[in-house]
Amino acid sequence: MKIKFKDTKFFYLLQLAAVLFICIVFPLFASAYNIHLAILCFVWSVIAMNWNLLLGHAGIPSFGNLVFYAVGGYSSAWLAINMGVSPWVGILVGGLLALILGISIAFLTFRLRGVYVALFTFAFQEMLRYIVLLPEATKWTGGPIGLMRVPRFTLANFRSIYLDYYLGFVILLINILVVYKMLNSRIGLAIKAMAQSETYAKTLGVNTFKYKLIIFIIAAFFTGIAGSFSAHYLRAVSDEYLSFMLMVSIIFMILIGGLGTFYGPIFGAFAYTIFSEYLKGVLPGEIRLLVISVAIIAIVILFPRGILEAMHNLFRFASKSKTSKISA
Repeated sequence: MKIKFKDTKFFYLLQLAAVLFICIVFPLFASAYNIHLAILCFVWSVIAMNWNLLLGHAGIPSFGNLVFYAVGGYSSAWLAINMGVSPWVGILVGGLLALILGISIAFLTFRLRGVYVALFTFAFQEMLRYIVLLPEATKWTGGPIGLMRVPRFTLANFRSIYLDYYLGFVILLINILVVYKMLNSRIGLAIKAMAQSETYAKTLGVNTFKYKLIIFIIAAFFTGIAGSFSAHYLRAVSDEYLSFMLMVSIIFMILIGGLGTFYGPIFGAFAYTIFSEYLKGVLPGEIRLLVISVAIIAIVILFPRGILEAMHNLFRFASKSKTSKISA
């Protein structure tokens, strides 16, 4: 019996297995620089995917998700430096503190809609950045310099970039599984209804605040985990965690892959990071930013649903054309 790739999940699972295999064996053949680049891609993928969960899937215009990234990074780094807390414990504490902050923001924005949510969340992020830089906060945040020499992850006295790589990969993988499970459950159906119209969702009996709270909890927790991991891997955390340029970069990643798509933000994170790193070696700073900006504008205009979905549609069209020719 022949397997019909179009009619089964076999081809999809085969692709997924191939990607997992490549990710697992990649460090065994890659240079230290390329492994470092992959680790950064893992971090940006987690942030982009959870931001897309709010912005793309649920239609919540949150523009302050970097507060979760910063809270996770600062809390874990401070505990490790000043209290001697293990990074393995600190990363969980960072995620939980970000989760608590996510619950607080969900309550504060409950009665806000549209542009007011965007303004509130962005203002909250800028306020936190201002607090981080206050002279009175230097003891906790390190001021403009930030917290340096953050202890790195070790396992039974084993310290290697391979450990960072596989830990980052596992964090991303767990995040993917959690988000996938949620979107393909009753919660996912409620989120889709909310994204279309919150008023309509309420008429269907959807408890919109409950599901908003769940989304904020998941997005905040995993973004906080990413912040903690990043602080220990890079051995530093500063107000750059809350920078406007980083926020714009993450939004670019989401748009490249496709707003509201599942794997789009991950694809966008890898594509944007690799492309921008490549340009660093061939173009000066200002010209590099100009090229990236023009490329993003072109992608948004030509592929409003993202490159990944455009590639999928092209592949599907090519398959149909091939089938039609065979039938003829």
